[in-house]
Amino acid sequence: RAIGVTSPAEGYVLLRLQSFAEEPIKAKVKLNKRFLSAQKATMLGEPISELQISGNSVELPVERIGVAAILLKF
Repeated sequence: RAIGVTSPAEGYVLLRLQSFAEEPIKAKVKLNKRFLSAQKATMLGEPISELQISGNSVELPVERIGVAAILLKF
């Protein structure tokens, strides 16, 4: 589930997710608008690693009963 959406800089959106699943999952984020890049990020929005974009969606790994963040550039 989404637990927060912010815009840390112009042209960027930071989406924070939370999972209560008992095992690691891949959360699929699909938007109506295409984005230029997607990066796994810290909860503060610092980029960690590039994620593969497929059309207007991206999958983000989330640890079991964990949180994750994705930084999208438009």
